[in-house]
Amino acid sequence: MDSHSIRTGVLVREGRTRKTEEELANGVKKLKVQEGSVVGKRAAASKAPVVAKKAVAKKAAAEPKAAPAKKAAAKRAATPVKRAATPVKRAATPVKKAAPVKRAATPGKKAEPLPFLKARTAAVHELAQRAGQSGAVLVFGNGDCGQLGLGEDMIERKKPFPVGALAGSAVVDVACGGLHTMALTEAGALWSWGCNDQQALGRSGDEFVAAPVEGLDGVRVVRVACSDSATFALTEEGRVYAWGTFRSAEGIMGFADGVSVQPRPALVAAFREPIVDLCSGVDHALALSVSGRVYAWGYGQQGQLGRLVLERRRLHGLNPERLRLHDVRSIGCGSYHSFAVTGSGA
Repeated sequence: MDSHSIRTGVLVREGRTRKTEEELANGVKKLKVQEGSVVGKRAAASKAPVVAKKAVAKKAAAEPKAAPAKKAAAKRAATPVKRAATPVKRAATPVKKAAPVKRAATPGKKAEPLPFLKARTAAVHELAQRAGQSGAVLVFGNGDCGQLGLGEDMIERKKPFPVGALAGSAVVDVACGGLHTMALTEAGALWSWGCNDQQALGRSGDEFVAAPVEGLDGVRVVRVACSDSATFALTEEGRVYAWGTFRSAEGIMGFADGVSVQPRPALVAAFREPIVDLCSGVDHALALSVSGRVYAWGYGQQGQLGRLVLERRRLHGLNPERLRLHDVRSIGCGSYHSFAVTGSGA
């Protein structure tokens, strides 16, 4: 082969190689164009959520502008509630001004010294008239020791039942002890019934039926009080009679010095002035004098006598002793405690 044909063949091959390279270059360009379109679509797709988020953000930014209106409406709606609460405070003002209740106690401070017992006697008569013509005593509950006064065959009543022995007697007051009962009539007589183991009835005879207290002939009683096993009676002259006994935690304490049990009414001679009121707890008694002094006696281990108990076995409480109180207007007894109200309201 000559050199011309060889040169021609080389040129032909070079031409083919160039075409092949051009075709390859064109193919690469097409691939890049396709890849560019794909990348553009992906970028567009990724930009879409961002645009959507921006749109939402714009709407959210627009909403707060309307919020002040809602808040203003809420404040206006809440404002009447506060204004409505104002009249309540004003309504409370008249209550503070309504102090006549305290002024009503003023006449008590200016009251004269305690009246004598004739006033109490008149009050007893008035009470009897208000109680009605019969003045019947109604009893109910357990009466296994005779405290109902209905006889041995009737020891329990669930409903109120009249005491037959007192029929025709206008009863104006009653008092109950541990297991005994006392009734005071308009005429100033005392009737008793119930347990008489410590002579609290002030009489003998049937314990299950009401009967008059013995030893008070010619005495008009205006007040009666009962402790657990003793009875105290106040007369219209301001004298105090008592009978029965006091008890302590160890048993019978006694009635007075040298007297264990007192079976009949005995005059309590320790008072130097008339007594106008008396009361009793479980085993102690108080008496109020016409001058506003208070006397206490009985069992005082819990301090109910208003004085110290130095020795447990030597309870010097059987004799009435005056308390260091002045101008007392009213007294009261609980089971194991006492009360006193003075003229100043203290």
